[in-house]
Amino acid sequence: MIRNPELTKRITSLRAKALLAIASGEDLTKLQIKQSTALSMSSVISAVDALVSEGLVSLDRERSERGGKPHSVINLRKENLVYGVSYLSGALTVAEVGLKGDLREVFALDLQEGETPESALCRLAELLATREGRPRALALALNCEGKERLVRSLEEKLSVPVLPTTNTSALAYLAYWRGGSLPICVIGMGRGVKCACLDEKGCRAAELGSLRAAPAFSEEGDYRALLSAARVEESLRKADYRGHYLVEGGRLFETQTLGEYSRALALSIASLSDWVDALCTPREIYLFGEYLSGGFFDRIKDYAAAGDKLVLLRAEREDFACGAATAALIERVFS
Repeated sequence: MIRNPELTKRITSLRAKALLAIASGEDLTKLQIKQSTALSMSSVISAVDALVSEGLVSLDRERSERGGKPHSVINLRKENLVYGVSYLSGALTVAEVGLKGDLREVFALDLQEGETPESALCRLAELLATREGRPRALALALNCEGKERLVRSLEEKLSVPVLPTTNTSALAYLAYWRGGSLPICVIGMGRGVKCACLDEKGCRAAELGSLRAAPAFSEEGDYRALLSAARVEESLRKADYRGHYLVEGGRLFETQTLGEYSRALALSIASLSDWVDALCTPREIYLFGEYLSGGFFDRIKDYAAAGDKLVLLRAEREDFACGAATAALIERVFS
């Protein structure tokens, strides 16, 4: 179901306003759509007629309970679907979602030996073309060269609009869909440090580079090197915390122990969160990463000036794909 009433604030199209109202209810009349959207009755009639012609909604006659004149009820057609596709660690994860945001299925498409993500997507397009249901949009969370060309190719194969996005941006859309308030920022610490900011104008994503003013940094002065999941895992496995630096009490020193290293990481993430807060002024800042345990996250919140805005996000493969699907809904269906 549509969980976030704020979605209506991003929609300007009369057709999309009516479609969102229909997706939010069951067996609606045109009068009910008019009341929930504040559109004129003539606008509702025009929008519903257009949606029926597009095959997005059904218009059925029902008898009145009192035996009076039958009236029309309007519902989404259940065969309409959107897809979110995420690439992560050698596999494509696909989420199939209805226009109410209801998850129908999640499945993985493992890359075959020697296969690239791009060729796997061509295989996926052939698979989707044979599935039951009618694809209406697809969002692709994949970072690679030639992404624009790949998007055009998928649009031609599937005859649907394809939205290019990233895994971090997908989580921003998912947080918004589930009730978050705009603007929303998501900071992800995987191979590198990425940030996505979602507001009324859309979603902007960026990789965050060297910020030497941080309270902690690597010998290269690079956030991405310090905070990447691979770098943290390697440091913990080897119990070698050298090459990471901490600024405390106006003094710079190299970390030597797990406690110093952990404090350096927490201070850096807190500083990064404050920097994002000053730049984007979000309502909420979501953090996700493989090493963000509950206790470590609490330490970050204590260090950050924007700590009251921080939310810990647990992200699995399914979440990235579902987030991409909600991005397709918001930007390509309800738009």
